[in-house]
Amino acid sequence: MNGLNDLANIKTYHIKGTTTTKEFEGDYLLGLVMNTTSIAGLFKLDPELVNLSDGLFEILLIKKPKDMVDRGNLVEGLINRDFSNPAFTFLKADSIHFSLDNETSWSLDGEEVKLGNKIEISNLSEKQMVPLRRKMQMIFQDPYASLNPRMTVGEIIKEPMIIHNIYNS
Repeated sequence: MNGLNDLANIKTYHIKGTTTTKEFEGDYLLGLVMNTTSIAGLFKLDPELVNLSDGLFEILLIKKPKDMVDRGNLVEGLINRDFSNPAFTFLKADSIHFSLDNETSWSLDGEEVKLGNKIEISNLSEKQMVPLRRKMQMIFQDPYASLNPRMTVGEIIKEPMIIHNIYNS
């Protein structure tokens, strides 16, 4: 029970959010923008909520509980993975704009990023992605599971350069 009471002491953020279909505003404990079926490996999202190829993000914001009823809704929603519960704002969108009252740090895949008090996250079209792909790279968490043992290190390094026509053989 003390853990529930401590929710009142967690720092909250006053967030205004806009998507192409919805606007919202409130005080939130946590906000997630994701396209995955698992949240931090802690629990799985209902596969009916997540389509990895629909071009939409899943946006989950956890509201600051104001009283015991709100705290109960939060716990019930987390246990039952029911994000239609009043403790959450859950929506899907191809882009979202967040505005906060104060500057803050954001976390991008677990890394702290200083972005201020406004941020926009958008999915890019295939055409918009083409010029960016040359500047991006995959970083695998487990190289033993991600590297092809049938390829030499040189082949692995050359492969993306050949694909993007930046390797002269």
